[in-house]
Amino acid sequence: MPFENEAVVLELKGEQIIELANYMLANKKPHPLAGIFIHIDAKTQQLKNVYINGKIVSPEKTYLIVTNDYLAQGGDSMVFFTKAVRTYTMDYKLRNVLIEYFKKHPELPVITTQHIIEEGNE
Repeated sequence: MPFENEAVVLELKGEQIIELANYMLANKKPHPLAGIFIHIDAKTQQLKNVYINGKIVSPEKTYLIVTNDYLAQGGDSMVFFTKAVRTYTMDYKLRNVLIEYFKKHPELPVITTQHIIEEGNE
């Protein structure tokens, strides 16, 4: 891998999760997501709700997010990550995450889960 990025766990308030959702909508770039579902209005394309593990994100609650140290420091304009309540360093390179995953799962699954869902498109 070209960079020595490490996995980090960020504890974010729900406010930052909502910022993350708005970032995804505004930038329209593919990013790996798991456990989060962003519901938008089909007509306006504006954010309606954000769900983590099936529950609506609460602005006051905190949530744990795994990302890399580059993004955690605000890389790619992801400044909401710099507002973390806590950062847990893993001292674990991303390449090692991938190596361990592929040792256990030699075939790459095709995942078609939609994480941005349009509502009101009946």
